[in-house]
Amino acid sequence: DDDGRELTVRCGVMRLTLELSAIEGLHGEKATPPEPRQPVVAIRSRRNPASRGPEVRTERNTVDVRGLRVHEAEAAVEEHLRAANGPLWVIHGIGTGKLKRGLRDWLASVPYVERVSDAERGDGGPGCSVVWVK
Repeated sequence: DDDGRELTVRCGVMRLTLELSAIEGLHGEKATPPEPRQPVVAIRSRRNPASRGPEVRTERNTVDVRGLRVHEAEAAVEEHLRAANGPLWVIHGIGTGKLKRGLRDWLASVPYVERVSDAERGDGGPGCSVVWVK
């Protein structure tokens, strides 16, 4: 159970719940109840993507670079990345894929970019990249 005073033992289809004090080891030693669990308090940084809740794409965290050349798109994305407080959605479109490939290659070399992935289908799918900042 939750307080560690009972133990459920299962052997095949048979299940038996016993008081921990009734359990003995193979050599006669008695079981000891576990120490009470202390609550765990964790402080997590807003910049740590693992600690964030679901992120929502908004006008402030989205940059549209469709129609730009790769070097122009890099400049626009870098400006938004420097101000980003969470992920940045980069709308590059699908087209020939040259803009997406160029941006992804460049983003792989940016030291403060943690990872890049395609957006969820409702946010543009393969025509939009989500850039996670460290």
